[in-house]
Amino acid sequence: MRAPVVQTFNGKLDFNPHVHALVTARDMQMSNSRKTSSFCFDDKELGRAWQTLVVMLLREALMNSESAVQEIIDAVAHEFWMPADVRRLYGKKHFLFYAGRYVSRPPIASRRIIALENGRVRFWYKDKRRQTTETLTYSDEKFIDRWARQLPLRYQHGVRYFGLFASRSWGLIAGVVFALLGEKPRRYANRRSWAADIQQQFGRNPLVDTKGELMKFVSHLSPVI
Repeated sequence: MRAPVVQTFNGKLDFNPHVHALVTARDMQMSNSRKTSSFCFDDKELGRAWQTLVVMLLREALMNSESAVQEIIDAVAHEFWMPADVRRLYGKKHFLFYAGRYVSRPPIASRRIIALENGRVRFWYKDKRRQTTETLTYSDEKFIDRWARQLPLRYQHGVRYFGLFASRSWGLIAGVVFALLGEKPRRYANRRSWAADIQQQFGRNPLVDTKGELMKFVSHLSPVI
């Protein structure tokens, strides 16, 4: 499994957590190998394996919790879970364009918000089943609550790495992997300052005052109470 991408929202801002994962199905030994492997993923079996793993992790995490919570977990364990949707892709470009959008964008774009009035928010979304554009209206509190559910916790990222690609493992084996592939790792580009970003985007240096002189940091001023 490579770079699983976590997605929690849909067009209606429902909390609908699921994982997109790109899995290789070709020979990784030779860079010029085009031989298709014999890997075959069964949707139902993969879904049941995922359900068993999630329930097991929940039970271990809530081992000493109240009996009511354990009853909920037992009920969920016997419910129907949506089988995994396994699709064969003949290129990574489609997956990167699709999954990458959920990493770099907020749960809802500002262009989808139609009106903000009388303590309510009205926005549109695409109904994929009907192939139509529908509208929804939420109160301010409900809209903020649904938005807040999609925000990741501190230090959590939309893209997670496991196994050989985990952060702890990659630092140990990266040199070996690049040596086997005959490649050299790319050097990280130096991070630009916030002032350089503003100058590139808006054509002005925010550190230059009205007299054309470069401002320098001197000290912080305490707030006046």
